[in-house]
Amino acid sequence: MQRFVFTLVIILLTGVSFSQKETVLKRKYYGKYKGTIAPYTYKEANKLIDVAETSIYVDLFKDEIKIKIGSHEMHGTYTVMFEADQYYLVDAQMEGILPTERIIVYKKGKHIGRDGLYPQPVTELERYAKK
Repeated sequence: MQRFVFTLVIILLTGVSFSQKETVLKRKYYGKYKGTIAPYTYKEANKLIDVAETSIYVDLFKDEIKIKIGSHEMHGTYTVMFEADQYYLVDAQMEGILPTERIIVYKKGKHIGRDGLYPQPVTELERYAKK
């Protein structure tokens, strides 16, 4: 009986894993986006540190993503976590950085959102060039 239940569970799990197809970002969303990270304050060792407004650029292509914040540039890859009715949720893994970047690619309006790593605020970016 235990063997039957175990075999049934394995068959069901295998079926579920093969039935999920990988979500891919459509080509029309590839391009270059720019925006501005609003000024913010964070606490470090009992001191408040003010961070000035900073420009951000995100280049989104088929197999790679580049993010430039001020003079700091990062490269990496991404996967589409899921597709909703109005947007795609993208998880970007940047080289040499453990936390992932979360990007929301909106289906309408030629813009994306970046969920900033704490304490950075959420930033909206507009497309300024296609590929």
